[in-house]
Amino acid sequence: MKTAHEQVGAEAHFLGWTTLYILIWTAFRLWFCGRFELIGDEAYNWLWAKNLDWCYFSKGPMVAVCTWVGVTLFGDTEFGVRFANVMIAGATGFGVYYLGSRLFSPRVGFWSVVIISVTPLFVAGSYLMTMDTPYLLFWTLAAIVFWEAKDTNSLGPWMLVGVCVGMGILSKYTEIIQLLCFAVFCLWVPAYRHHFRRWTFWGMVLTALACMTPCFLWNMKHDWCSVAHTLDRGQVDQALKLSAGQFLSFMGQQAAVFFPLFFAGLAVSLWRRDIRTAQPVIFRFLVSLCLPLFLFYALLAWNDDGLANWTAAGYVTGTILMTATWLALIRERPALKKWVVASLVLALLVTIALHILAVYRIPGRKDPLVHHRGAKDLARQVAELQKQYNAQFVIGPGGYQTTSWLSFYSPSHTPAFIPSTPGHIRHQFSLWPGYERGYEHQNAIFVCSRPPVPDVLRQEFRSVEFIKETWSLYQGEPEKRYEIYLCRDLTNPQGTWISRRGKTP
Repeated sequence: MKTAHEQVGAEAHFLGWTTLYILIWTAFRLWFCGRFELIGDEAYNWLWAKNLDWCYFSKGPMVAVCTWVGVTLFGDTEFGVRFANVMIAGATGFGVYYLGSRLFSPRVGFWSVVIISVTPLFVAGSYLMTMDTPYLLFWTLAAIVFWEAKDTNSLGPWMLVGVCVGMGILSKYTEIIQLLCFAVFCLWVPAYRHHFRRWTFWGMVLTALACMTPCFLWNMKHDWCSVAHTLDRGQVDQALKLSAGQFLSFMGQQAAVFFPLFFAGLAVSLWRRDIRTAQPVIFRFLVSLCLPLFLFYALLAWNDDGLANWTAAGYVTGTILMTATWLALIRERPALKKWVVASLVLALLVTIALHILAVYRIPGRKDPLVHHRGAKDLARQVAELQKQYNAQFVIGPGGYQTTSWLSFYSPSHTPAFIPSTPGHIRHQFSLWPGYERGYEHQNAIFVCSRPPVPDVLRQEFRSVEFIKETWSLYQGEPEKRYEIYLCRDLTNPQGTWISRRGKTP
């Protein structure tokens, strides 16, 4: 048993090492984050930051605000887009350390940070400016504040939890599941069930929901498109298929993004009695913030395997539980230490490989990131054609990613649109004003990867002429094939669904 002096010394020791570790990683990420092209979602979020609003088609405003901060400080560059994300990832690391230290020990906090830093899912998330990074920060902060609030009947701390959850919801709607996780914990631990009879728990819920007011009001004006999109993404609006293949695909993705050995280690941690018996309240807390989210998406996976990152928040507390279990096992059986070290080394090697793959392509057509490269070269080619054919704007394919790339990587950030889609909201481009406003009798360059040309373009422009077939290049190698057309003289703009109804985004 450590004395108070020894305990303070251990805390200072591990806090110092954790701070140094996070600062080194953050400095490296800031240096590295501008060395590879934006993925489509990042360019899309950059456009959101250029058109700030209370809410957007698929999520709340947090990712747009974070992107806006970065590009305001550092310009419309990869570094500017990703700056806030890297800083938020560092802050989340400190949150993980604090939670691990508060629940177990500074040693657990430190090693939890180390493990998360070499987990593929969190490695990618520490660079890419998507909604997941601020969402994970607020999920972690809500967990920290809830752990302190659970032992008080004062309404203030519980409302603070609600604020953290609410900010998370403004980042990603999945955050609302954390309220369910807290309810599971209170039900699971009899000592905290009394919160359901007080204003504490319900004050937290109401505060979180109040933070959603901007999204609620925005969706009222836009026919609840976010709700429809969320249901569609989870296949909730479709009949249950019970596809074993989809479920197995989901499990395989989860093992891959969390790293297979860590995924197995987490499963063992849930099964073993070390923490469950010695510290049952802590065990139930960590499991409550991990398993419900995972089981929710595992259930949906019988319909559709979804995206691997959807369960990311559950791995925050899952990692802390796994770390505490591993350290307890090593104390009991020191021979296991070499296997844990081997797991960390392998994960580090995968992390190094991911950094290399982010910058350098694999020769031939086996590059796993083929669909995320070549945007800069494609935008350069299109910009040259705009000058040659006196085209004032660009029309991308119906998807938002290529269209966003064309605008971001254009030397002048040229206006980019999608073909008019009356009566159908597909993404944020369907809600923004289209080229029917202010571009009459002007020319456009249309870029697509899958012909034929949409009929609506032939109706809107006097002529649509094939210019050429081209490939986007990355490091001198072809990545993706495109066809480019010249749309001459916009004479009959159809208008988007939202503008035809007289609304403005």
